[in-house]
Amino acid sequence: MGFNTSQTINLFNGQQLQWLEKNETLGMDIARFFKQNNNSVVAKAFGKLAIEAWIAGGEVDFVNEIIKDPTFVGTKADCVLKQLLNQTGYFKEVMDAFTNNNSNYKIKFVVGELSSQNQAAGADAETGPPDENNIITTTIRPDVINKDALEIASVLLHEDVHAQLHRILASGNKAEYNLSSSDYNWLIDLEKFWSNNSEIPTAQHDFMTVRYVDKIASSMRKFDGSIYPVTNYMFFGWDGLYDEGKNRGLIDKTKFEEFQNLAKIPLTDNHKTSCD
Repeated sequence: MGFNTSQTINLFNGQQLQWLEKNETLGMDIARFFKQNNNSVVAKAFGKLAIEAWIAGGEVDFVNEIIKDPTFVGTKADCVLKQLLNQTGYFKEVMDAFTNNNSNYKIKFVVGELSSQNQAAGADAETGPPDENNIITTTIRPDVINKDALEIASVLLHEDVHAQLHRILASGNKAEYNLSSSDYNWLIDLEKFWSNNSEIPTAQHDFMTVRYVDKIASSMRKFDGSIYPVTNYMFFGWDGLYDEGKNRGLIDKTKFEEFQNLAKIPLTDNHKTSCD
């Protein structure tokens, strides 16, 4: 299957070796992935996690180097993710930062309950820092995956930014697709400030109000086929960031409600994406 004996014995455990023997085609996918990535340590770690995901009933996207938990596979959110990955633009650029040996970190998508803090805040999803396997997990609340595809896309785009910022902070801004030195230092300062002044993890949202609202709105417009002006999608950029934006004087209640009303047009028209 493309592995030599010493490589498989040293890399995989007994359960994984048994699985490889029974799933030669998928084993070949892993072997090709290793070869394409020069058998790097990062590639091998991802390969092991890929087998674990398959054993659990999940899926693996080797092109985009994404692990999908079985709770995520086949949902409307899975469909929206594929559509976002198939179009050029901000979302794809961020995801590319996790591929081709650009990063030691990979992304996993899960549908499940959120932390008590985010549940209390009414969040649709959450994305935490890398775990011990360098996996950044985005967890989406179960009821969210049944919403309109536009709303799901908004959630994925928002969480995509969190994944990007977690990767940048964990790597020390040293790999590809990173922030400018001034923005990175500003983000670090925000992390220090908010850790001393709030029990809520606010630093990334504060940073996002200045750097990412327009990017999310533009990506949402593209996802919807660019039918309406970008103002009809600004609400999706500000969703979840209003308090921090208001504190910075970037938006007020009147403007936010105006964007909210404009967003109702693409949300309620007859145009449907391929995921609806």
